[in-house]
Amino acid sequence: MSREKLSDSPLKKVVWQAVIDGPLMSYTSSQQYHNDRKDPVEINYSFPLPYGKSVISKFRANINGVVREGKAYPKKEAEQKYEDAIESGDTPIMLEITEKDFCTASLGNILPGEDASIELEYFQLLNYCDHKLRLTIPTVIGERYASDIEEQPFGRFEITHNFFADYDLDGSVLLKGALAKGKISSPTHSIEVQKQGEDIVVRLLGAKLDKDLVLDIEAPLESSVYVAKDDSGWAAAANFILSNEPAKLPLDLSILADCSGSMGGSRINWMKQALKKLNSKFGAADQVSLAAFGTSVELKLLPNRMKFEEFQGNFAEAVSYLEADLGGTELEQAIVSCMNLFPGRNKQSAMLLLTDGEVWDSCKPMIRAALEAKRRIFILGIGMAPYNNLLVELAEKTGGAYEAVYNWYDIEGAVERMLKRIRSEVAVQPEIHWRAPKFWSSKKSKSFFTEDNYTGFAFLKELPECVKLSWKEEGKIKEIGAKVISHDYGYQLCQLVAAQRMLSTDIKEEKRDIGVKYNIAGPETNFFLSFVREENEKGTTNLDLMIVPQMVPEDNWVLSQADPDSNNIRFHKSSRRCASRSAPSLYDASGAMPLSEIPVDETEDPTVRLLLDLATKLELSFQASDVDMYVTHSYDFLSKFGVVKKELVEFVRRIDQRLTSVFVAEALPKGYYLEGAITEVEDKAGTLLPTFDETEDISKLDPEAFTAFCVFIFFAARGNYEEIDASFHSSLLTLIRKTIRR
Repeated sequence: MSREKLSDSPLKKVVWQAVIDGPLMSYTSSQQYHNDRKDPVEINYSFPLPYGKSVISKFRANINGVVREGKAYPKKEAEQKYEDAIESGDTPIMLEITEKDFCTASLGNILPGEDASIELEYFQLLNYCDHKLRLTIPTVIGERYASDIEEQPFGRFEITHNFFADYDLDGSVLLKGALAKGKISSPTHSIEVQKQGEDIVVRLLGAKLDKDLVLDIEAPLESSVYVAKDDSGWAAAANFILSNEPAKLPLDLSILADCSGSMGGSRINWMKQALKKLNSKFGAADQVSLAAFGTSVELKLLPNRMKFEEFQGNFAEAVSYLEADLGGTELEQAIVSCMNLFPGRNKQSAMLLLTDGEVWDSCKPMIRAALEAKRRIFILGIGMAPYNNLLVELAEKTGGAYEAVYNWYDIEGAVERMLKRIRSEVAVQPEIHWRAPKFWSSKKSKSFFTEDNYTGFAFLKELPECVKLSWKEEGKIKEIGAKVISHDYGYQLCQLVAAQRMLSTDIKEEKRDIGVKYNIAGPETNFFLSFVREENEKGTTNLDLMIVPQMVPEDNWVLSQADPDSNNIRFHKSSRRCASRSAPSLYDASGAMPLSEIPVDETEDPTVRLLLDLATKLELSFQASDVDMYVTHSYDFLSKFGVVKKELVEFVRRIDQRLTSVFVAEALPKGYYLEGAITEVEDKAGTLLPTFDETEDISKLDPEAFTAFCVFIFFAARGNYEEIDASFHSSLLTLIRKTIRR
């Protein structure tokens, strides 16, 4: 039985196409659905909003070759239209933006065997930093922790996940102008680059909806103002590219490391690597503290000025003991506790938060607490699908900055840029001089960093020739100019500027009126359209509701806690409140379901059944801390699925031969950390463990997870491990998942 049938999802694939010219990007996302049930259904699919300054400029749908354009209505009116169309037996389609910063598409009365698609057009101003333009498109909403259950979305906005969900993402990006001559790379996906005249086309290879799509283009950009004719004037977006000087101020830095369950697997390793890179940049005058948090906050290291023997030590040593074992992500509590413990000494005092941001809680209380304490919060978002919208808002509104760390590729650059910002003299009192009468302009920021680009938006009565940005830095007034590009960038730019105006006001009626006028969805407006059915196609009001499950993010998959007293393993939603192990739960989207009831036909796909059975046995052994049985089942997995890849068996044999003499008389202490174990093995063997080149077919099995697998088996087989490391367990289950997905 295919994974598609196991997930029982009407979403089949997403096709994505973009055009980038300078910092402006327009792109189209098409979601393709099919109802393979015997009855009409209603489909709800929630998906993340793009990060940064963007707008959904158009919304349309296609059913059986008939296309309808969506229109923005006040929320309550759109919802009523949707319900009325359902009552009439027609097919309404609605798109709304929720309070939790994601979109939900609702498709009513999709007939049996019917294909449907919805298409969204976006327009976005991309971030430019360190001579590099970064495109980030989120594709999945991860499982998030809520300290208050009422913060979780429910009803048609409910977010579910399914282990078997498998959605292809076909994507391409057309790069124009100077960007076509730049250096192109992606930290998240394999890409193919082709020349098309003077332009460059970048295509994704083997992409899925299980992680953010990130594309970096290293190319020179100049400060510019982009304009479009509006009804009564001009819409303008100013983008200033600043030059920065080397940072030099000493640090007064409180580091807060997320060690909650969701940080298990590769995330905790990336965070520790980022912390190690930070440590290499600290100087003698820097005052740095380290605390870990999850359900509670644990102090790991005090700054040099505070002398308490219990918390003195080496920063690198403290980092090496961090693990994803502190339960749920109580982010607000952690931030407040850390600020109370380490009150800032001067205006340069700052907090550096490293987290995946997997929480449903509002960041407003955290922002208030930081502003009251006069503390800037800088954030490194960790993982393949961090909750960037929440983290960006938390950083920017407290006077800090945000960077994403998607994998090893990102660590060095992100750490260096973040330290430059933290050490630098803050640029204050920025003001854009539009040099033309204006109807509206975006609010002034209190401060910014010259490492980043600075943007502003306005509706102008007349078109200026140039625009100027001024600010105060180190007691001096500085300024930079930007030339107005004569090209008219069209109505999408007007919608982008209108969206910034809409988000800047707290008046609901103003938000609603802007959304309706410019035909954009927002806090007070939804997109709506409807297909009127023939009488013989009219649906009923009693439609089956199909909530499209999310794919499990690539770097965040672990089997749920097993019940040792039960013969069945249950797949369920985890509350994350008692996530004492290293990662969020795996569960079937329909709720609790015994493994024996999952509709897998052994005669059709015995491999899937066997792998799930092995995963079940490993989880039971893990929960019981039965190392002997865990090793037995690990070897079982290797013998059954490593035989196809002879290189895997050979790899284990080489490790075994190389290391047999190393640990004959030595034993690792209980709970020895996997990363430390690998380092110790390499040190004593006098060589690095084998790594796999990306071009080798074997890399499809996740070399990092498999290396961890082999090292653990070696230790455990010789009785040197008294406890199964949680991060290893996460890596092994990730490997099994990847094997199933092949």
